Amino acid sequence: MRVLHWYPKYGGGGGVANAVLGLATAQKLRGAEVAVATMPACANQLYGPLGDGPRQLIWRPSSNLLRVFWPHVRAADRIAIDEFAPDVIHVHGEFNPDNLAAAAVFSGPLVLSPHGGFNPHVFARGRKRIKRLYFALARRALYRRAVLHAISPLEALDIERLLPGRPVYCVQQGPGMAGGTPPGASPLPPNDGRLRLLFVGRLNLREKGLDLMVEALALAQRQSARRLELVLCGPDWVGSRVWLEQRLAELGCRDRVVFTGCLQPAAVAALYRDCDCYIQLSRLEGFGLSVAEALLAGMPAILSDQIGAAAFPEIGEQPHVAVVPC
Repeated sequence: MRVLHWYPKYGGGGGVANAVLGLATAQKLRGAEVAVATMPACANQLYGPLGDGPRQLIWRPSSNLLRVFWPHVRAADRIAIDEFAPDVIHVHGEFNPDNLAAAAVFSGPLVLSPHGGFNPHVFARGRKRIKRLYFALARRALYRRAVLHAISPLEALDIERLLPGRPVYCVQQGPGMAGGTPPGASPLPPNDGRLRLLFVGRLNLREKGLDLMVEALALAQRQSARRLELVLCGPDWVGSRVWLEQRLAELGCRDRVVFTGCLQPAAVAALYRDCDCYIQLSRLEGFGLSVAEALLAGMPAILSDQIGAAAFPEIGEQPHVAVVPC
C-alpha cells in the first residue's frame, strides 16, 4: 500500500511535522510505502532537524497569486506525485490553503487530520474573514471527499460541530522524537533535593498557558517547604521568553526557572528521567506529543482539560495524572 502524507509545512518542523514523521515511520515498519508531499525545507526547523524520515516529494504552487484561494501544483512537481501513485493521501493540519491542492491532484481516497485546526479558538483569532472563506471552499473541495481523523475526543466534538454527519474516527497520536530515544547526558545540574517540574514545547505564552504556569509556581513556592524548580524546554515563540523573564522577576522567582532552549531528543529524554513531574496548562492543544513522551517515561503529570491527550479516559483518569480546568 502506498500512503502519501500531505503536509506542506513538513519542512518547517514543529509538532504536526513530528506527528507525521512518527506515523509515517510506523506505517513503513508495517510494510507500507510512504512519502510526504511538502514544500522546500526551511533553514531553521522548529525543534531542530527531523532527521531520517520518509521520502519527501517536494512541490511548489504553480501561482502564488491564486495560492490563497485555489493552489495548484507545478506540472514538473506533479510528475513525481503521479509516479508515486498513492492509494490514499493523508492531509494534515488546518487552516492551510495549500491543502486544497491535494484534492486537485488526487481523485482517490482522502483522509484529513485537522490537528487542532477546528478548535473554536482557531476561528476566533486573526484573519477571521479569510478563514471563513477558506472553510467554505474547503467544505466543497476537500471536506466532502475526506474521511476525518480526530486525534482526541475533544477534536471529534469540534469536527462534529463544524461538519455534522461527516465520517469521523478517533485515534490518538504517539509520542514525539524523544519518546523512543534513550536518554543522554542530563542538561541539568545534579538535583540537591529540589522538586523539578518540566514543560516541553515551544514557548507560546498564551496557547501553552505559560503565564498561568509561572503564576502557579510563585504561589506554590510560597506554600511549599521544598524548593520548587520549573524547567522550560523549547524554542522561544514571538518574544514570549522576554515576557516570562520580566514576569518572573516581578514575582521574585526568576531563580526558580531554567530555560534550556531547544534540545536534541536524547537530552529531552534525559529531562523526562531527571525531573519529578510534567506540567502543561495549554489553552489549546490538539493532542500533546510531549505529554505522551512524559507519560511513557513514567512521569506523573498535571494537565489542563484543553489538552487532547487528557480527554482519553485511559490517560485523564489515571491516578498519577491530574487534569485541571484552564
